Amino acid sequence: MTRRGFILSASSFALCGSTSIQKVLMSHDKSLSVFISDTHISPRADYNYTYKALERIVDEVLLMRPLPARVVVFGDISIAKGMRPDYKKAKPLFQRLVGAGIDVHYTMGNHDRRSSFLATFPEAEKRMLVKDRFLSVVDLGSIDLILLDSLCQADGPEGTPNTPAGTIDRAQWDWLNENAPKWKRPFVCGAHHAPHDLSIEIDGVKKDVLVTLKECDNYVGWVQGHNHRWDKRFNIKNSKSKSATFRWLVLPSTGYWGDIGYVVARSYPDRLDVSLELKDFYYDRPLEKNKRPKCWDDIVEDKKGDYCRFSFPGTI
Repeated sequence: MTRRGFILSASSFALCGSTSIQKVLMSHDKSLSVFISDTHISPRADYNYTYKALERIVDEVLLMRPLPARVVVFGDISIAKGMRPDYKKAKPLFQRLVGAGIDVHYTMGNHDRRSSFLATFPEAEKRMLVKDRFLSVVDLGSIDLILLDSLCQADGPEGTPNTPAGTIDRAQWDWLNENAPKWKRPFVCGAHHAPHDLSIEIDGVKKDVLVTLKECDNYVGWVQGHNHRWDKRFNIKNSKSKSATFRWLVLPSTGYWGDIGYVVARSYPDRLDVSLELKDFYYDRPLEKNKRPKCWDDIVEDKKGDYCRFSFPGTI
């Protein structure tokens, strides 16, 4: 399947006016999801390019036929410090998705602030499975996504910068250790940060999220944002009882810097296929065509059309 195989242009239906065709145009595919990360939205004019990039992605998602059932946002919605004006600027774009019947799921990144986000997106709180953290479970069709909140939020008023590093709190740790080992369906786990960032010290002993996940029979792999680049990695577990390899996917930014774009995920009975929709590359902000380094275009060409497959446990 090509990277564009998920998307059917709405223009092919332009001359069809029947009620049945209109229903097809607005139908949602429960096996189809879009993952985005690192939107870094600000009302400041000098960051308008991040808003326009996200707007273009929303436009493309709304042209997908069938529509995806959900969009998952992997954090760093705010430009830098989790300010309320950042979230107010971003909300109309996400509301366009909601208005089309697409579920939008959020978690936090190191440039976000939970209270400021919830002041603008109060509806997001209903999906939180533990208090004050954006831990949620997202049904991707034949596979689940356990979405963790890795924000290490600084004390202080709005505008206080956070540490770049990720973390996990005790409530999320307890929930994950109680539920993940007995999960009935294949699942991927995800957060804004890398899995090795998510550890916690309990009674003087460091507990690692990745060690726990590797022991789960239905764990398939990890999905994250943060690094602003499409990157396919892997983890290995080798022991006397089990030997396995787990996929590890890093998402592009929608428009801040680095790889610019989003991914489309489709679940099947035996796998989750994730396709890259790469729109651009720049650092640290876009430039006019006659000023762009040639290597930026080379990076785009190298990665265009790439995809990552998460095969389910027991698949040969």
